[in-house]
Amino acid sequence: MDVSKAKLGNFCATKKGDGRIRSIDKEHHLLLMADYVDDHEFVVRFDEVINDPQVHNSDDIYY
Repeated sequence: MDVSKAKLGNFCATKKGDGRIRSIDKEHHLLLMADYVDDHEFVVRFDEVINDPQVHNSDDIYY
């Protein structure tokens, strides 16, 4: 994952599960995520994020 594209609150699909970004650690290339089903927290490395264009975030625009 390109760290410049990571934003707090965005949804991400990861190898550990899907969730919302709660915190970004750019120095260690880690994301603190919150599971979207039960809100438990888990940590993933940037390289564990799956590029999924089907995941929509608040900055998506529809016409």
